[in-house]
Amino acid sequence: QAVPARKQQYDATNLDVSVNWKQAQYWAFFLANAPKQLIHADPKCSNFLIDSMENRICALIDWDTLMLGSCYYDYADFIRSFCSKGEEALTESTLFLPENYEAIVAHLDCDAALLEQAVLGVVSVQGFRFLSDFLLGDVYYTVKDPQHNWRRACNQFRLASEMQAYFTTHT
Repeated sequence: QAVPARKQQYDATNLDVSVNWKQAQYWAFFLANAPKQLIHADPKCSNFLIDSMENRICALIDWDTLMLGSCYYDYADFIRSFCSKGEEALTESTLFLPENYEAIVAHLDCDAALLEQAVLGVVSVQGFRFLSDFLLGDVYYTVKDPQHNWRRACNQFRLASEMQAYFTTHT
């Protein structure tokens, strides 16, 4: 059950998430039918140990989410984490970092169209996770203030929009 004041805030913004909903649905269908292999399932920036002197990744840590899934999940969540200014960014400038995306994609051996759909799906799903937690009163994610999950959700939806615009013009 949504917290009434938060539901009112959501309703008042006229936030259109219909495109994100379609991306999330496509992603769910893909995951249900994709080949499964062992994946990390949480390849965000903070789970990589980086040697700043040699500018290279030394290790991937935090293996408690290890599971069978699609490699596209790990690729997409890695891109979500490394190719944006962050889910908590307080900026009016763009969130998407295309130069990071291009550097990562150059080293992946995968289907580019599937990767783009995976990225849009993962980012959209994360937006819905933050939005749901906001509406339910911050019961899952740790927050710094009552609007924290709202900002996170809006940033993820904005990031998906920026990525979609990039994919449309660069592929």
